[in-house]
Order: sequence, then structure tokens, then C-alpha cells
Amino acid sequence: MHSEFGKYVSVLTNLRDFLQQFFRWLNYMRYREIEADFSSSYGEVVLQTQHRQLEISASKLYTKAIFRLVRSMLDKACRCKIVRVSQSGSILKYTVTKYPREDIKWVVSYCQQRLYFECTCQRLETLDIACEHVMYVVISLNIVNMTDCVVLHRWTKGAKDVVNALNATSSGLRNPAFITSYVTFVERYKRMVNAAFECGDPEYLRSSIEMVETRTSLLEAVARGEEVSQSGVGLQTDCSVGNPPRMRRKGGGGAPLSTMRSDKFKRKANKCGLCGTVGHNRQSCHIRSESLTQSQNIPMESF
Repeated sequence: MHSEFGKYVSVLTNLRDFLQQFFRWLNYMRYREIEADFSSSYGEVVLQTQHRQLEISASKLYTKAIFRLVRSMLDKACRCKIVRVSQSGSILKYTVTKYPREDIKWVVSYCQQRLYFECTCQRLETLDIACEHVMYVVISLNIVNMTDCVVLHRWTKGAKDVVNALNATSSGLRNPAFITSYVTFVERYKRMVNAAFECGDPEYLRSSIEMVETRTSLLEAVARGEEVSQSGVGLQTDCSVGNPPRMRRKGGGGAPLSTMRSDKFKRKANKCGLCGTVGHNRQSCHIRSESLTQSQNIPMESF
């Protein structure tokens, strides 16, 4: 929490800015919570560990963010090993080591009557998430479903069912998809309002207000159950939609030209630089060939 809140305030922040940034950070944290609830309401997880039954049970109970932590504990449990088991009344104590440090030992206590687990690493008591030592004891006891003793209710998908039951009259409070859509809708309009006033053009402000008023009237009509035609729902533009421009690909042949453009860009015929005749160049000119023949017929003694 301190690391997240430190991004919004500093030592030089006064009391007024502190309160503004605090409520801004609070809204951000609530928005992240809504996004996490929405991501946990759909989709199925991909099984990655060897303990598939426990992984399936955990995926049905935990949210996706907490399930990733629980799955990492299941993955680390493969390196654990029970070296000793002792019993004191109804409490079983398992001494657990982990490869490759077998000199470090943890003691996991299991009460059969209350179905309660406790580990000396104190992870379950601190973070309310079962550690890899407890997970290995659960696996060794052949438990295929996550029990209530290692699942805290605050990390489950049904943790907010009590709040939703108190607000049963509002269906939107029970649907994470509706809440996420509503928050996204508000954030988009906040962005539009800021952009409109930064622009400062009265014409753009007027057109934006008219567009919002039109859409609001349409949504109110749909909410009342009235028939609304979808023909005028889209935005109106002055320009017509045409075919996209054809681009010449690099290294490919040129696009076929029209008749007027072909006359304009028609390749010119070769013109000789010696005689000025069109149809050949200097290399194939007859004057050059005749001069070369005459120079070859001159005897060497004349030089």
C-alpha cells in the first residue's frame, strides 16, 4: 500500500494536494478491484501442476489473482518431504524439509477434530494463504478438495455475496461485467470532457454537447422500452466513404495507368548524341561505326 500511494504524493505535497491525490489513489484502487472481479467472473484456468484435483478446487474457490499465488505454492510443494510424524492427543505434527536444504525444518500441526492447519513459517497466519509445507501435508493426507481451514473467505469469489444480498434491488451491483462497463464509460467521458476544454474551440464544444444530448435521448428511449431505429445511430460525416488508395509495393510492378496518365508518363524514344536521329543511341550509331572502320584501315607506318 505504501509503495502504491508513494506514486501520488511526495515530501513536498501540501495538505490540499494530499487530499486530492488520496481520493485519486482511492478511486484507482477501487477501479483495479473491479477489474480483478470482472477477470475472475469468466474463463477457465489452464492446469499446470501435477495435483490437478486440488488445482481445480482452488480455481473454483479463489479469485484469479489469489489463485496464481496458491498455484505457485502447489508447484513448490513438490520439493517438500516429510521426515517425521508425531502425535500429541488429537494434533498431528509433521516435520517437513525442502530440497535441497534438508537442514532447515518446518513443523506443520494438524488438528483432526477442528480440521485446522498451522505451520511454523507463519505464512498462513500472516497472508491467509497456505504455504507449500501445508500444501504438502494436505497432499500426503490424500485430500483432493481445498478445505475451509486453508481457504480464507476474503479471498474467495463469493466474498462479496453478503454485500450484493443487501443491495438485491440493483442487478448491476451483482454483475461485475456491468460495473466494469459503467466505470469504463465514466472514465471515457471524463477524458472527452478534459479534451474538450483543453481544445477551447466553441464550435467543437457545441457539437460535442449536441452529440452527447442526442445519445442520451436515444439511451433514455431504449430504457423506456421504445422502438428505436438503428439507421440514425451512427455518426454523420460530410465526406463519403470511398475505396482506399492503391499503394505501389516495393519491388513489385507498377499499377496499370489510365489512358491520360499513360500518355503523360510514356517512355521517350532514344535519341542519338552524334547524328541526332531518333531510334538509336550513340553506341549503335552508323557514324561511329564508320569512323572506327576508317581508323582501323590507317597503316601503322603513318604514325
